[in-house]
Amino acid sequence: SSGINAECPLRPGGRFADPPDWQEIISYFRGNELQNYFRKVVEDDLRCLMKPQYVETIPKAAKGIVKDILERRNEVGNMDFMVEKFDLKKVLMRDVKALSGGELQRFACCMCCMRDSDVFMFDEPSSYLDVKQRMSAARTIRTLLKHDKYILVVEHDL
Repeated sequence: SSGINAECPLRPGGRFADPPDWQEIISYFRGNELQNYFRKVVEDDLRCLMKPQYVETIPKAAKGIVKDILERRNEVGNMDFMVEKFDLKKVLMRDVKALSGGELQRFACCMCCMRDSDVFMFDEPSSYLDVKQRMSAARTIRTLLKHDKYILVVEHDL
């Protein structure tokens, strides 16, 4: 259950003329994990990362050799594990601009999974991937789930 019902200040079609303030939202979700999440949002105490939907734009922003870029982003020390899980060993010495769509997708997911964050957002993490790669990506993203971490995955191709 999402925790949203007819009386919820966040329900669709709800109070546009008199929107709830943050305190009302936090109070409504008292005793629920959403209370902690919204409190952290208000206190600006969340670090959020997002894997972009359109991976074909990555070579414009991330220039260089795959391994070098991953090493610079390896904030939690799990690069070897993530490189293996996202099947990137064969492309480590390649330039990012030479990667295929599927390789860019796995590179982007890998890079996101190696960062230290409170909220991980993955927009279309399975596009360009075959069935085996999709399952592996889903399992690997799930390893990020901890009691103090939030994961949001937007997927249209199920």
